[in-house]
Parts: sequence; structure tokens; C-alpha cells
Amino acid sequence: MTGRDLANSRESGNEERRTSSNSTQNSRQQRSRPQERNSKSNTENNRRVISSSRASKDNGRSTGITKQGTNALYAGSSAYKIDKGHLNPSHINSYDQNHQIATFKYTNAVPQFAGHNRISWREYEGKIANYVKTVCGPKGGNMHLITGTSNYLRSTTGQQLTGKIEYFPPNNPNAIMRPNSLWTPGCCVVSSTSAESIAVWGNNDNVDTETISLSPLDLEKLLVAEPTQSADLFPAYPLCRKMFHPL
Repeated sequence: MTGRDLANSRESGNEERRTSSNSTQNSRQQRSRPQERNSKSNTENNRRVISSSRASKDNGRSTGITKQGTNALYAGSSAYKIDKGHLNPSHINSYDQNHQIATFKYTNAVPQFAGHNRISWREYEGKIANYVKTVCGPKGGNMHLITGTSNYLRSTTGQQLTGKIEYFPPNNPNAIMRPNSLWTPGCCVVSSTSAESIAVWGNNDNVDTETISLSPLDLEKLLVAEPTQSADLFPAYPLCRKMFHPL
């Protein structure tokens, strides 16, 4: 119970003690009105909490990390066609208000071109959510997701390209690095003998904004600095590298 709920409860009790309760119907009406007010107040409070979490200057920053975004850095970002791009999406955490608010921390955001964030990347976020609901969930699987960034780009033929390092906002002493790409692999683990994976890659580019579905093995090749190096995104689940589900 919140402090406001407790205060409303006490107010309701005092009102009933001051009012004669000869009529059962009147007594019920007196009890129902504070409940209605409480329900409306709670809804309004929830909206204020989420709204204030986005607007607060300090709430978006994580303590102990100096190089991160701020409201001031992202102010006027539309002039550069840049969004505050979530790594862990807000909408998939809507089942819990605290989890959803936490996604608005600047440590969960990168400068992302609006054309990429609002179109192809959002489309694939929806495809991933749909896969969890319609494929992994009905199998009774546990979904493991990772989202990261890279300074590499992917060519149209699937080759790794070295991208130019750029900062946002430009010519700002507190600027933060804008990644050249974003990627998300996932693995649905059903049992010790059953698992399958998904993966997406998107160039964070103002012109080529395409996001694609690819195998985790191909994704791992794009992440390493040298062809002789190797990566394993799900080392605890070897089967994740063997079964691939295209999105």
C-alpha cells in the first residue's frame, strides 16, 4: 500500500465516523467513493512516474559512469536525425513498471539514426518479440537475448567493413561515440537437447538503414577483429550455434 492509499484509507475511516451510518446504502456509497479516487490517483501516479523518468535530468544517468548520454547531449538531436536508441527495448519490459523505467537509463541507449531506429530496427524488434510469443514460448523454452553495438559495418555481400569513428553531438567536448551498427542474437533453450537461435544485424547508417536476419555464426564473424579469432555468444548452450531460425 502506498502512502497516498494509506492517507485515503484514514480519510475514509474518519469520514465514516463523522457521518451517521443509519442507512446501509449510504455507508456503501461512502466506501466506494474513496476507492474510485484511489484507482484514478494510482493510474495518474503511474503515468507521472514514467513521464518523470523520461524528463528528469538525473534519473537517466547511472552513477559511477562518466562517459554516457545526458539530456543536454540529446537536446536538438533531431537536427542530426539521431534518436536515443534503446538497447534493451522498453516495450518488451512493459510487464513490470520498474523494469520499463530502467530501460530509459542512458547506459541502455546509444545515438541511433532515426531512419534506422524507427523503421527496420523497430520492425525486427517486433519480429523477435513475436518469435518469443509464438515459437519459443509454446515450446516451453527460455529465451536468452543479447544486444550490442559495433564499430564495424556489414557490406551487402556479408563482409565486415571498418567504419569511420564518429561522435555525437559533433564538436562537443562531452560527445559520445555513435556506433556503426547494432546487433541482437537470441537463443531459445527448451531442454539440454533442444535449442535454436535467431540473430539480426543493422548498420547504424543514415543512408543504408537495412536490418537483416542472419545466423549467429555469421554474426560472430562480423564481431571479431581478425578472421583467425573466434567468438561464442552463448558458450553455456552449444546447441544455440547449431540450429538457426530465420526471422
